[in-house]
Amino acid sequence: MYVTEAMIQSMEEMNRNAADMEKSIKAMMETEGRMHGVELDRRHNARDMWAQLMEHMKTAAPTSSMLTEVAMPIADPNMHWHDDGMEHSHEGGDMTHSHDEPVTGAPMPSPADHQQT
Repeated sequence: MYVTEAMIQSMEEMNRNAADMEKSIKAMMETEGRMHGVELDRRHNARDMWAQLMEHMKTAAPTSSMLTEVAMPIADPNMHWHDDGMEHSHEGGDMTHSHDEPVTGAPMPSPADHQQT
């Protein structure tokens, strides 16, 4: 006999792995669909979900996507860097300025208060 217990165990393991992979891929497509404003139903097979997502994306405006090789970033016009390497964003950050300048009106928050990226 050429069929062995190890072969059957291997086949069963492959089936479990395939089922886990299918669940993961469907969950990723569902998340991607939500990013693009479409609700996908994981009870459908992966091919049908893929077709529905691709059809929706053809007619939707381009946005960041897990399906694209490079996400299209949304630029923050107030993000800026200082000579000391500080990177942060605040109102007026798109204009040439220094945090050492005298402040008129409300005080400028300390760079330590800014969330670094």
